[in-house]
Amino acid sequence: MSAHSSHRLCNGSHLAASVRLAHSRLYFHAYSIWLFTFSDLKTIIVPQTTFGILSALSKTGSETISSKVEERIEIIRRIPLVLFWVWLNLLPFEINNQKQPQGIAEDKLNKPWRTMPSNRWSYRQATNAMRFFYLVAISVSWYMGGIRWSLSMLFLGK
Repeated sequence: MSAHSSHRLCNGSHLAASVRLAHSRLYFHAYSIWLFTFSDLKTIIVPQTTFGILSALSKTGSETISSKVEERIEIIRRIPLVLFWVWLNLLPFEINNQKQPQGIAEDKLNKPWRTMPSNRWSYRQATNAMRFFYLVAISVSWYMGGIRWSLSMLFLGK
């Protein structure tokens, strides 16, 4: 084995180790983000999504049956987007609530697996993530629609 091929082998294994480390960190933080909203799936995310979808379905107002069916199919097709929008707009509120000292103390008793009481993130990391996800939620709402509701929640939640 030449020195050149040995050097490539070392760089390749170093690159592989770096990729594994990056993947591990990405998974760790993605799971930490998920933990902020996990317990609200049944109580907030699914009911709010269901309410939104049913409201939209009840307001399909086309004159013809075929266009009414098309509207309803389009609404049903958008369920994953609605679910994502609700989750994304809830996330920064959850982070803000759970990073507070009283929230951490309560979660240590009731939900010790959450991100903050399990010490997965520091207060600073949570604050930075909260700010980032407020911006993401507003940007996504601007793009997808629902910016008024997103901004209203932002101002009412502060």
